[in-house]
Amino acid sequence: MLSRRSLGLVGLMSLGWALGAAAPAWAGFQPPDRGYPDDAMTQGGGTRSPNSLCVSKPDLNPALTLTPLVPQHAMALTAEAYPRFFWLMPENTAQYGEFSLFSVTKDGSKTWDDTLLYQTEFQPDPQGGMASLKLPDSLGLPPLEPGKAYRWYVTLLCDADNPLENLTLGGWIERSSLSPIVTLDIHQAQGRDRVSLLSQAGLWFDTVEALALWQCQDPDNPGIRQLWSELLQHQAVDLGNLAHQPLPPLCDASLDPALAHPRSPAQPLAQRQP
Repeated sequence: MLSRRSLGLVGLMSLGWALGAAAPAWAGFQPPDRGYPDDAMTQGGGTRSPNSLCVSKPDLNPALTLTPLVPQHAMALTAEAYPRFFWLMPENTAQYGEFSLFSVTKDGSKTWDDTLLYQTEFQPDPQGGMASLKLPDSLGLPPLEPGKAYRWYVTLLCDADNPLENLTLGGWIERSSLSPIVTLDIHQAQGRDRVSLLSQAGLWFDTVEALALWQCQDPDNPGIRQLWSELLQHQAVDLGNLAHQPLPPLCDASLDPALAHPRSPAQPLAQRQP
């Protein structure tokens, strides 16, 4: 859920725009005023073996390890029922990659994965770089529920016979509800206006996707790179070490790995704490 401050700001912007005022200017990312249920799940690369050759020299450059593209100090929100996830892929020789989405059970201060909702395999780019996957809406997969937190993982399978050689990242996502007028404003906005509305509503995943799609439409606009850099360096995001990375490549939808080898098992797991 968005903070009252964020909702109020977006509501005022929407009213002004509806009355013919100027479209919203970029005012920076406005994260929700709360963090993750489990802060340990905001970092990646926790299971790499020191002897693994799957990732090219990750210890020499921490910015080139497997990293979830999410704010480090604020909950990562989306307004989408089937959002797009983002992460940094290191140079690798992985046999294949795997994306998984879980519902989560929470008991007091403890959380653990409950049900595997969706899983798919994909072929990772050996050169690395920003990568993404959109949750498909064509496989009977139920939409994300507003106000509910989910946990997602990306794993690089380095050695199918030795799981300790694999590299895994974990991240959180929560779907947020918006008012009809704000939803309409966002839907009608384009380019910088759309990015500004999404960022001021604290919708992390949607902001990143809007920036990347805007770059597809206006690839020579230097302002897009500047906003990307500012977004990553925001104190709640704390991903300034990735600011030199290009935006996720979204100009060719056929490259999306979501439907490569889909599995949507929705199978309850044995309740286990991380």
